[in-house]
Amino acid sequence: MAHEHLGDDPRVHFVVADGVDYLPRLLSENRTFTLVFADAWAGKYHHLEEALQLLAVGGIYVVDDMRPQPN
Repeated sequence: MAHEHLGDDPRVHFVVADGVDYLPRLLSENRTFTLVFADAWAGKYHHLEEALQLLAVGGIYVVDDMRPQPN
């Protein structure tokens, strides 16, 4: 749905990858982001410090589904 609505926006880049594998790559590239939306285990419960290192100064880190889930 996001790609359908934002796919033509040049400011948006979609990546489908395992976060545990992708976080080290981003860190090695010295990438930073103004918005991080953590909705998976990697960056929310695991590898949180690594994910926070990707946040630019003044950026926003949003975590979804922090209440217990059936899965």
